[in-house]
This record gives sequence, C-alpha cells and structure tokens, in this order.
Amino acid sequence: MEENTSSFIDGNGNIVIKDVSGSTITINHNDTSAISKLLVDMNASLAKLPFEVLKLLQEKSMKSKNKFKVGANLYLTVMASVDVASAKTQVISWGTTITNLTREIRYFNRPYFKVYPKFKIDNGNEHDTFGMVNSDGIKFPFRLEYGQTLDVDFPVNHEAFELYKTINQEDAYIQAFVTTTLGEVYSSRQYPIPKFVATFEQLVKK
Repeated sequence: MEENTSSFIDGNGNIVIKDVSGSTITINHNDTSAISKLLVDMNASLAKLPFEVLKLLQEKSMKSKNKFKVGANLYLTVMASVDVASAKTQVISWGTTITNLTREIRYFNRPYFKVYPKFKIDNGNEHDTFGMVNSDGIKFPFRLEYGQTLDVDFPVNHEAFELYKTINQEDAYIQAFVTTTLGEVYSSRQYPIPKFVATFEQLVKK
C-alpha cells in the first residue's frame, strides 16, 4: 500500500481503498474470503488504515469460515520499573501481553499503536499511528503456540511523554494493535490518555 493511499467505508458499508496511481479496490463487507485475502496481502501496511476500517476488518475477519476459532487476546497496560535501593521509579513503559487463543501455531508481528486525537508533529504534520521500540530485544514475527503468552514492554521517555501531554483531554486514548503473518488483526481496549498522564506524573520524579 502506497504512503498516500486513502481508505474509507462507503455508504453501503464496503471497504474502499484508493492508491496514488488512481486504482481503486472495493471489498464487500460481507465477503469474508475477500477480506481474509486482503488482510494477508496488506499485512505489512495494515497500520496505515484508519480506526474505522481496521475495526470493520477485525470484526469481519473473525467471522471468516476459513479462520480458526477463537483468535488471540492483546492486553495493554502501564508498567513501572522501580529501583529497589532508592524506591524510585526509573522507567515507565507501555506493557502489552499477547495470548494465542487459537488451537494452531501463530506468528505475531510487533504491536503498533494508534492515538486519538492525532499527535501534532513538527511543521504541522499530524499522525495517529506509530510503532515503538521494545526494550527486551524480542525478534518478530514471534511464534506462539496455543495458550502461550508474550509480554512486550515499550519504554516512554520524557520527550515522548510531552507528546502525550499535548493530547491530554477527556476523550483521548491510545490503543494497541497486533497482526499475525496470516493477516489476522487484534486490538486491545482503549487506554485513556488522562489516566496515563496522571500515572506518569505521579510515578516519575524529574
């Protein structure tokens, strides 16, 4: 998928994807086979899709006749690393836990994140999708058998924290997403940005 590709849900609930060359792909929202193929073909580019398109793809792919039951669970929380000697918090991280609930082996890609509202970057640019570097050196895709879990922590430094403060409003949130090499999409619950900002400021002493 090109950098300037646009995607949306049309009036009939179908998924429409347009790229810079002018070509258009329209996927019937009830065609689970076509949706499954789209997820596999676009696996590396799924993070570029807007929230509403990702949500529809996730819902429809879960109903695919070709999909194994149950899927996977992605949990998002805030983690604190504390120095035992000083009892001071050293690092605040986003913590993710992936659990494979499918009775088949799956290979999971690195989680990525979306925020609402969008981060405002330099020169007026806005972004709502981003990846973070995990601190534990885990290589992706990562193999998980049925029932196995994978914990991945993503540290948030003070510079990054300043970005979260810029979107600190009542309805702001962050949400984690993860895909498999088969194109399955899973998401965490939305974590409120005000809760994260309050926790960070309470635990981290500059």
